[in-house]
Amino acid sequence: MTGRLLLGLVIGIVPAVMVAGFIISHPDTEFYIKHVTNFYCMLGMLMAVLTSIYLISRDFSTGAITLISNSRYNRRSYVFANMIVAVLVAFIYAVIGVAVAVICSGMGVPGRLGFGFLSGFFLNVILVIPTYFMLCYIIFLKGAGNGTVYTLLTVALLFLPNLISNILPSIHSKLVRSLIENTPLYYYPIYVGSRALSLLQYAIGAAVLIIGFMYILNKSKRYK
Repeated sequence: MTGRLLLGLVIGIVPAVMVAGFIISHPDTEFYIKHVTNFYCMLGMLMAVLTSIYLISRDFSTGAITLISNSRYNRRSYVFANMIVAVLVAFIYAVIGVAVAVICSGMGVPGRLGFGFLSGFFLNVILVIPTYFMLCYIIFLKGAGNGTVYTLLTVALLFLPNLISNILPSIHSKLVRSLIENTPLYYYPIYVGSRALSLLQYAIGAAVLIIGFMYILNKSKRYK
């Protein structure tokens, strides 16, 4: 688990550092500190979620979940323990992400790095990782295998938001646009590393976390 965590952090940090190096060596470029944090999140969030679901993916794929789920207490404890793991992973990624941003800014990467941006970035990461962890958990509960879960996660984090961004300009209904723009599957991957979210988006994100967690607790019955 520790090795996976460290590998994931390296995969997240390396692109960010490379972008920072490019920006510093090319002062005339129009890249800023937000590009560094965006590159940190691009693969970093994917690796963070993969790290957080490692234990449940192993238990579901090996059938160990049938032994763990032999009582209501064990089922609830298992869900709580894995949720704590996801939050801890999120906290580590958030702290490292903020540190990378501060260090790169100090080395000469341009862009305003105020408290509002850093606190928003930190909170975004804290929310994104447990949210996608729960999404993967729910898919596992539906009987999907590791390959399906990993594929859907990759599509949801790396491809779906860009696809939606390309479609949005062609949508003329303000209501539909607003609904899409305030859907976590869209705004989390798009804005996690670039800006603080709106109060409405944070409220929706918190509600999704609570509802998702309650759903998982409800559906984590005995597996046969």
